[in-house]
Amino acid sequence: SSSVSYMPLKLGDLTVHSGWTLHCADGNMHGDRHALAITFVDADAEIRESATDFDKSKQEGGGYGDNEDQWSYKEWVTEVKPRKRFQHPLVPIVWPPKAR
Repeated sequence: SSSVSYMPLKLGDLTVHSGWTLHCADGNMHGDRHALAITFVDADAEIRESATDFDKSKQEGGGYGDNEDQWSYKEWVTEVKPRKRFQHPLVPIVWPPKAR
């Protein structure tokens, strides 16, 4: 197994990695740190029934996802039907592009 370090980063630098990559950052000595996360999901993906059970956690029965991620879908997930293909303005389909 190998380890790679890109630290310290300079102002304006960024790293790109898979969400499953174990990663960390050195302490921030210069004020606020900003992060941008972009997730791509298959257009045929479905919402599981338990996705709207915001009071459950992985430890309380499993399969409910990480509570820290709820902010990213809580605003729209209750407006779509579970186990169905869906469209929602806050979850844009970016591929394939619409025919013009």
